[in-house]
Formats: sequence, C-alpha cells, structure tokens
Amino acid sequence: MSLNFTTIFRGILLICFLIGAGFVIQNSDLSSVLSREWVDTNVRYTGIYGLFLFLLLSIFLVTLGFPRQIISFFGGYAFGFIGGFYLALLSMVVGCIICFTVARAIGRDVVVKKFPSSIKKADSFLKHNTFMIALIIRLLPVGNNFATNLAAGISSAKPLPFFLGSTLGYIPQVIIFALLGSGITIEPEFRITLSVILFILSTILGLYLWRIYQKDK
Repeated sequence: MSLNFTTIFRGILLICFLIGAGFVIQNSDLSSVLSREWVDTNVRYTGIYGLFLFLLLSIFLVTLGFPRQIISFFGGYAFGFIGGFYLALLSMVVGCIICFTVARAIGRDVVVKKFPSSIKKADSFLKHNTFMIALIIRLLPVGNNFATNLAAGISSAKPLPFFLGSTLGYIPQVIIFALLGSGITIEPEFRITLSVILFILSTILGLYLWRIYQKDK
C-alpha cells in the first residue's frame, strides 16, 4: 500500500514538474527577459549583483529547456568572452544536474512501472558508454537538452559519466556563441566566420564519434 502511494505521489510530482516547466516556457515572455535592453539594464556593469542574477536566471532557464545557445550569446555580451563562457557553461552543467536529479528521484519508478519497454530502450541507449553518448548528443546541433536530461534521469545511466560527457560536449557551442556575443576586438566578419567554422567542426566531431560508437557496438 505504501509502495503504491509512493509511486503515485512520485508520478504526481513528475507531472507537476513537467506541467510547471511547460507553463513557464509558454506563458513567460522570456524573449523580453533575455534581450539586449534587459541585459544592459540589469546585468552589465552592475557588479556582483548582475553576475549572480544572470547565473541564477540562466540555471533556471536551462533547467526548463531554454536554448543554451542564447544563454551563451548573452553571457558573452554581458561579461565578455571568457566570463561569459564560464558562466554559461556553469549554468548548463548545474541545470543538467538539477533536471537529471529530479527525473531520477521522482520519475524513474513511475516510468518503469507504466512504460517498461520505454525504459528498456533508454537503458539500452544510455546505460553503456554513457560518457560517449552524452558527449555525442551535446556536440550535435540536434536534440532537446531538456528531453535528454529527463531521459538520462529515468534511465539507469550513471550520473557522473553523463555529467562529464555533457560538460565536454557543451564546450564547443558555448565557445561559439559566447564569442559571437562578446564583441571581442576582432573584425565582426572574422568573428562570425570563426564561429561558423567551429560550429561545423563540432558537428563533424560529433558525427565522427557517433560512427565510431556504432562500429564498436
């Protein structure tokens, strides 16, 4: 009886989490929050207050699936390339950990009971070579960050390899978009060209690693 109640309670929590995430994304005017005007007013040149405001907001948004490329761009714009890179990357890693942990804590038991075939698919994909799979998924410019974190959380993937693979996989795109937003003192045409080249290289690397993974299976 208590086990059934616990399962139902966890299911309700998971549903509430997903509904809440969807509600915030759909009904919040996020475009007005992370805009140049908002960043100029509330983040840039406001010292430690602006830094923590940007970091906390970025963690919140990334946890709910907000595009990490936009976070990186405005990180570069507000704090320069180096500062923006580290703040954006930190927010992505923390957001990944939060989403994974929530899914693991309140979602796995429910999904195992209700959708055993789905959890088997997630396990077969993520349980083995978790680090490599996470790295590949983050490198490729496809997929949904929020869905990936949830899928990993409800699977039996080990947390540390998933977090490490995700962190390394995030880096190329964080570099690209923080560079684009930074206004670093190089010609804009060169900055954009360099970003495009890095983006293509990260995609090629992801596809290459995926082919190696497929051959080794």
